[in-house]
Amino acid sequence: MSDPVLPTHDALLRLCASVAPKPLYPKAYAQTSGVPRDTLDVLLNELRIAELIRLTDWEKGTGQGNVITELGQEVLNNPVFLAQLRTSLEQAQRMLEPSPATPDNQNSTRYDRGDAARKSLYEPEPPRVMPVLLLVNLIAFGVSLYVAIRAGVPMNQFITKGDVTVLHEVGALSAVDLLRGEWWRLLTNCFLHFGLMHLLLNMYCLYSLGLLESLWGRARFLLLYLASGIGGSCAAMLYNPTEADVLAGASGAIWGLMASLVAWVLMNRSHLPPEDLARWYPRIGLLFLINLGVSFIPGVSATAHFGGGGVGLIMATLLHVQRIAPPPRRTAATVLCALLPVLCIAALAEAMEKDERWLRIADSVKKRLQQNAEMHFKQQVLPAIDKADAAFEALESTAYIVTDKQLIDRKSDARLPKLRDDLQSAKYMVRIAREKLPANPYAEQSLEKARTAGRDYLQAASDLIDRFEQLLDQEAVWDKEERIATAAKMRKALNAWKEIRGQF
Repeated sequence: MSDPVLPTHDALLRLCASVAPKPLYPKAYAQTSGVPRDTLDVLLNELRIAELIRLTDWEKGTGQGNVITELGQEVLNNPVFLAQLRTSLEQAQRMLEPSPATPDNQNSTRYDRGDAARKSLYEPEPPRVMPVLLLVNLIAFGVSLYVAIRAGVPMNQFITKGDVTVLHEVGALSAVDLLRGEWWRLLTNCFLHFGLMHLLLNMYCLYSLGLLESLWGRARFLLLYLASGIGGSCAAMLYNPTEADVLAGASGAIWGLMASLVAWVLMNRSHLPPEDLARWYPRIGLLFLINLGVSFIPGVSATAHFGGGGVGLIMATLLHVQRIAPPPRRTAATVLCALLPVLCIAALAEAMEKDERWLRIADSVKKRLQQNAEMHFKQQVLPAIDKADAAFEALESTAYIVTDKQLIDRKSDARLPKLRDDLQSAKYMVRIAREKLPANPYAEQSLEKARTAGRDYLQAASDLIDRFEQLLDQEAVWDKEERIATAAKMRKALNAWKEIRGQF
């Protein structure tokens, strides 16, 4: 089969004139004539630059068309002008080398990518990820409101301005949380909001940016949102770590989406009609100005906004390379996309180890935790162990006496019913005291020694109470060697506890 004959500039111009006033659609013409689309687009573009033809509005299914201008009609009627057009054919043919194929379609060209960009803009797919993100944010607000009501926070107050304690409980972020290793809050805080107005403003912005899901694709859109949210959180914690401030809101993620819109328009501007770009630029500028103004409202973290925007811009650039570049660069861009949030977290972790502000916070938290631990031990643990000790000591001697007796003498002992009740009461006291003891070791040495001594004493008392009950239930008596060993173990644990107890 022979190759199709390439059209000349004047032939295309005559074709546009012949179909006027209807447009000439490059897509349909390339399919029917067999002329390569990239070749056709180069020639048509030169005619547009010369203002001999102009683009029409985008139409679904056919794309943009080309119609002849008044100047084009004059050129057709002038042989000299037509001769000048023919001389440009050689220059146009030198420009017809195909551009690198995209990863998604190895046969696609720059012009195919232009069609894809225009289609995603003018014929957007219905969003799927954006409604899910809206729903997750709304659910998070509903959960926060429920927790607030359970905690006794007035509903009007929470709806108006939120509540720091409630939001922190459900996933908001502070510097202290990161020192505790709660890194998951870098993401969860991006779905929480300080009041209904904060929520509605961010959700309106997110809804307005729903077109980005068509421009980038669903997976890339979700990645932009999540990575920008994490990046904004990291930036806020890097810039101003404090013990008191709590971070929440989707603004960092939304700024990342806005930045990705700018990146998409700039990287695809050669595929879009200039008149459409002229309309886009003011809208994008206004969107940024509004959000810039919001960023400097007291209590709003401008750093989280700018950090999210910066990460969104970088991520968008990498995603563009990942979409159109040849395999080696595509692989590198994919790896960098995955590493970008990790690098943000790594930078934050590095600052937490070396930044003097973080070190001061860590020292303050350590002292406060130590004070709280000591207060809890003195106010909760010690009284509980003292009650258990008193209950056990009150029955210990009687229990030994009764369980040492022979069965016939024990049954007639008037102390037996009360002893059974006292064993149950002491057993309960010991269990309560053991529950008060922290499961994890104390950082402070003296408290840890006291915790260990109290634990050992309560364990010995619990074991002895169980043995007393076992002897009474089985109506058995002590083995002499067992009794001596048990009493010695109990006395050792009690002495160790009494020695530590005297220090408090």
